[in-house]
Amino acid sequence: MMKNFMPPKHSKDQETLGERLRKRREALGFTLKDVADEIQTAQKHVTALEEDSYDVFPAKVYALGFFKKILNLFGTENKEDWIKEFNTEWEIRMFRKDKTIAPLPENRGDGPYLTPARFGLLIGGMGLLIFLLFLVSQLQNFVGIPKLKVEEPGNQALLEVPMVRVRGSTEKEGRLTVNGRELRVDERGNFDETLELAAGLNALEFQTENRFGKVQKEVRYVIVK
Repeated sequence: MMKNFMPPKHSKDQETLGERLRKRREALGFTLKDVADEIQTAQKHVTALEEDSYDVFPAKVYALGFFKKILNLFGTENKEDWIKEFNTEWEIRMFRKDKTIAPLPENRGDGPYLTPARFGLLIGGMGLLIFLLFLVSQLQNFVGIPKLKVEEPGNQALLEVPMVRVRGSTEKEGRLTVNGRELRVDERGNFDETLELAAGLNALEFQTENRFGKVQKEVRYVIVK
């Protein structure tokens, strides 16, 4: 019966798991090729296990599978101890491989500082905010009625002459009419014109229509003596 091969106790000059595996193979008279042929794998996998180099394995399950086959081939009785040590060794080496240390940012004092990346984000954020405000304003124009404020004439105004001043404000991009006659609106949305009236009662219907087809109306009654 083969002698039971126990992993040595921990010490400062302890051999690695792979080194002990290699010594066990050599003691039993196996070559690397012999072991590879017996467990039906490439020789590089056996070499990797003996050198504690696990990068050649696509996943832990492959390395552990070959490791167990080697233990069976060597007739190892305390396989659970070896497997436990293999799992620990794998986790330690994979952790060291994947662990990256990010460089510390340059010390620029306690106050805030503006980097090119932050400046780009700031400009992009401002542009997005302006765009959203524009969309909100367009939505309000689309769903809301246009504004119309008639300052002159007052309702039921009594005039001595058949002329009346119409003055007020509306949306500058809208179309403003009085009884079907179009009035001029300046760049600020103001209008100010004089109209000729007939004697007696006159009904002045102001109507403004924005580019979305929304309409607002207001009527003024004026009496000419």
